[in-house]
Amino acid sequence: MTGGWTTISSPSLGTLGSYGAYDGATPGVVTYTGPNETDYEAAGSPESTSFTYRLNDGTTFSATKTVTIQLNF
Repeated sequence: MTGGWTTISSPSLGTLGSYGAYDGATPGVVTYTGPNETDYEAAGSPESTSFTYRLNDGTTFSATKTVTIQLNF
């Protein structure tokens, strides 16, 4: 059974790409593009950004999970 990803909150810096397919047996993949240096500095040079998501197996939603991404320039 094929499900999908749902973004609950997006990263404050950078962007998420499309999510790969999630079928319960194969790990899914998401791409992240970090901010450019100008946006990073304008945001006060934070150490990290994060996003929250949940999965659906076609029937039920998972608990939400948060991914934190360390930012280094």
